[in-house]
Amino acid sequence: IRKLPVSILGSFMDTFMLAFLEVLKCGTSVCHEEALLGVTEVVRKTKDKCMRYMKAFTPLLLKSLNNVLEVRVCGIAIGLAGDIVEAVGSKIKPIADNLVQHFLNLLQSADLMRDVKPRVIHAIGGMALALGKDFQRYLRHVMGMLQKMALYKFEDPDEDDIEFMNQLRESLLETYTSIFAGLSDENAQNLFRPYVDSVWQLICVVGKDEDTEDSVLISAVSLVGDIAKGFGSQATGLVSQTAIQELLHKSRRHSNSKVQE
Repeated sequence: IRKLPVSILGSFMDTFMLAFLEVLKCGTSVCHEEALLGVTEVVRKTKDKCMRYMKAFTPLLLKSLNNVLEVRVCGIAIGLAGDIVEAVGSKIKPIADNLVQHFLNLLQSADLMRDVKPRVIHAIGGMALALGKDFQRYLRHVMGMLQKMALYKFEDPDEDDIEFMNQLRESLLETYTSIFAGLSDENAQNLFRPYVDSVWQLICVVGKDEDTEDSVLISAVSLVGDIAKGFGSQATGLVSQTAIQELLHKSRRHSNSKVQE
C-alpha cells in the first residue's frame, strides 16, 4: 500500500479496508498488528477520504486501544488514532468523545506500559489542534489528567527512568502548546489561564533538572514564548519569575544553537 500511487489505491481501497476489518474482527494479536499497520497506510495516503470507513472501523479501533496487555497492538492503535486525527482534522468530531475518553483511560491505566503513555499524550495534542476551540469541552478533564502526569517522578532514577521522564515531559509540553494554539482567540485562550500555574511548575522543573534533554528544553522555552505572546502584558509577571528567567538564560547560553533560538 505504501508504494501504490493514490490514484491506483483508490480503486482498491474498499477491498483493502474490508479485508482489514475482517482481520480485526476475528484474527490473532499478530494479525491485528498487521491489519492496523495496513489501515495506517490507507489513512496516510487517502487523508480525509478515510472518514467513509470510520463508522465500521471506530469500534475496532477502540477495542484495540483497550487492549493494554498487548503492548504492540495498543501502541499501533494509539499511533493510528493520531494519524486519523491529523488526516481528517475537524471532521474527527463525530468520534472525538470516544477517542478522548479512551486516551484518558489509557493514561489512568496501571496495566499500560509507562513508555506508551507519552504517545497517548501526543495524540491528545493532535486532537486539540484538530478541534481548535471545540476542544474546550474536554479541557477540564484533559488538563486535570496532564497535571497528574506532570507529577510523575522517581526518587533514585536510573537511565531508563531519566529517558522516560524526558519523553513524558516533552509530550506534556508539546501538548500544552497544541492546546493553547488550538484555543486561538483571546476568549478561548482565557480558558487556559486557570492552568498556567501548573504548566509553569512543570517548566520550572524542566529548567532545573540537570538531566533535561535539549529537545525538552526547546519545548519548554517555546511554550513560554507562546503563552507570553498569547497573553501579552498580562504574562509579564509570569515571565519575570526567577525560575523562568533562569530557564531563558540557560537556553541562551546553551551550546546547542537550536536551544539558543
